[in-house]
Formats: sequence, structure tokens, C-alpha cells
Amino acid sequence: MINTLQNKKIILGIAGSIAATKSCELAKLLLTQGADLRIILTKSAEYFVKPSEAIKIVGQDHVYTDEMFFQDEMAHIELAKFAEIILIAPASANFIARLSRGFADDLLSAVCLASKAQSIVAPAMNQGMWHNKFTQENIQKLKRNSIKMMGPAFGAQACGDIGMGRMEEPENIVKTLMEGSTILRGKKIVITAGATIERIDPVRYISNFSSGKMGYALAQAAHEAGAEVILISGKCDLDAPCVVYVEKVESSKEMLEVTLKHVFNSDVFIAAAAVSDFTPVVVNSNKVKKTSDSWKIELNQTQDILKTVANMKNKPVVVGFAAETDNLESNAKDKLVRKNLDMIVANSVKNGDVFGQDDNEVLIYIKNRNDPIFLSKRPKIEVAREIIRILVRKS
Repeated sequence: MINTLQNKKIILGIAGSIAATKSCELAKLLLTQGADLRIILTKSAEYFVKPSEAIKIVGQDHVYTDEMFFQDEMAHIELAKFAEIILIAPASANFIARLSRGFADDLLSAVCLASKAQSIVAPAMNQGMWHNKFTQENIQKLKRNSIKMMGPAFGAQACGDIGMGRMEEPENIVKTLMEGSTILRGKKIVITAGATIERIDPVRYISNFSSGKMGYALAQAAHEAGAEVILISGKCDLDAPCVVYVEKVESSKEMLEVTLKHVFNSDVFIAAAAVSDFTPVVVNSNKVKKTSDSWKIELNQTQDILKTVANMKNKPVVVGFAAETDNLESNAKDKLVRKNLDMIVANSVKNGDVFGQDDNEVLIYIKNRNDPIFLSKRPKIEVAREIIRILVRKS
């Protein structure tokens, strides 16, 4: 298998469970695969794994405990920014309950709350605790918030019971992490995001309500899948994953130029940006004064970035978005054909829905396929990951 964890910034969080005795083996396997590893021990985890044991594996400076959380007020922020993956293995029933409620009263939970990294939970507990309705409700809440589950496994438990609740074996965890990072390995994906702006004068412009959240989520999901990601971002107030190459642009003209610079040798182009359809014929060099009751601004149509890329010779796979206030299905299908797209993601923005929100509900139409794929309302990062999975299956 190709080594895809090389230099991957991983935090291994260890919660209080007898399964924590497996975590040292897991840490060694992650290091063997080249991961840049940090270990966080909860207070209860220290009953099973001593900090000195963890230090022998990764070194003094890469092991963190709750003592540090109270001594260094910025430790959780620094670790949150460091991580590409936060893997909690084992995750006890207690830690899962606290995480599902957004607690941040120890170092590990505070890092989880502060980080934008992909969080993965490997549960470990007695089979009765696993099947308890409160635990299951907590698990579902974590899933709805885009936290992945890895396990648990079925088998004999330390208490003598047999059933669901065993932590996944370290070898299986590492294998799953590596597979998750390989599906787009070697692929280059160019993504546009956010709103473009078209200047009228030095203080006014034409734009729209796009927040860029969907495009940025797609950049994160594509990176998680192992792709080389180039994010071309219009106006938005988001921080991109530090591992994604970002170019900031302002106008539709700039976005077109930067897109064409990067897309010629790409495998996939995803046009998630909300690009202005019109731009002023004249851009005033000075602020226009209010001298009359009305003001007419002549506009020209901007060059269609999506259509331009879709009609390139040796074009990449092209994915468009359709934000519609009415006739969602017919408008999306028309745009798919008219612009020569391979796939289109359609969502309703009637009454201001979707723009600026953390959740989305979409219909996905694929070229030469009659039935759309419906994704019910869920966090945009989860929509993004599903779009990436669909792209992989399509390829």
C-alpha cells in the first residue's frame, strides 16, 4: 500500500479505558507510516498509560496532559491548528458524552472543539454501555456533526462479556486511515469558492451573499481524500486548511484568469464560487456623489468560467453548482447539458436559504444518468465528503 500518512499531522487522543493499553501500539504504527504525531492523555487515561510510556514513543515535546492545559492557556489552540486528523482511540463512553455536548474542560476536548481537523472516534466500552440509548444518541449527534466512527468491534471484553464495544485493532485503524487518504492520491483538484465582487467605484461593488463555506468544505474533503487541492477564493471570511494552496481573487475576471492558470493540467474542476454574471461597463475612479434621485449603471455580461473550462480541449471532470430560487430540478438539468458539465450540485436558495448556513440539502445530477442523488440536510462538510465519494465512484 502507498504510504499516505507520511508527514500527516495527527493527534492521538487517549481517553480513560482499559483499551488505552492498545494505544501505544497504535502510536508506534502511526510513526512507522511516517505520521507527524502528537499524543494527548486525559486524566483518566493516565491510569492505563503513563506519560513516561508515551514519551518513550514520540518524545518529551510531543506528549500532552491536562496539567499542560492549565499551565499553558494557548496549548489547546496551538494543537488545534497543528492537527490534520484528530484520532481519539480509545474513546470512552464518558468522553463521547462530553464531546457530543461540546464540553471543553480538559485539553483533549478543548482541542477537538477548537480544531477544524477531521475528527475520528474509536469507541471502547462494555457492550451494555455501547447499546445504552444515551450512548447511541451521543454517537448519532457526533455523526451529524461530521465526526467519523471507527468501530467498535465485536468480541470478548475485559469484564468477561462478549459483544460490541471492543476498540478496533490498531492495525485496522491505521489501514482505514491510509485507505481514506488514498482515494484521490495523485489527483489535482481545482476548486473555486466564495463571492466575486465587481467594483462600481472605490467604495461600492456588486456581489452576492455567498459565504464560501461549501467551497472551503470541498477543499477540506478533497484534501482528506489525498488530492492536491488548489482553492481559488473570492470574498469570504473563512480560514482554509493550512495544507491547501489558496489564491485570493476579487473580480470574476481575476477568478477566470487564475482558474485558467491552474486548471489546464488538473483532474477535476469544482466551480463552487458564486461568480457575478454582470460587471459595470465603467468603473468610476472616484466615489460617485448623490447628485440626483436615480443612478443608472450599465452592465456587461462576464465571461462564464464554468462553461469556459467545460469546453476546453482535454478538459478535466467539471462539476458545477446551481443555486436556484425556483424550478430547481429543471434549471439544474438544463445547466448540466447547456454548459457541458459532468456533474451539477443543485440547491434551493429561496428565502435566503443555504447562504451563510452550516448545513445544506442538495440534488446531484450526473451526466448520462437519469435519476438524481438526493442528500438530505446535513453539515456542509458532510455534503462535501459525499460529493468527493461520488466523484471517485464516477471515475
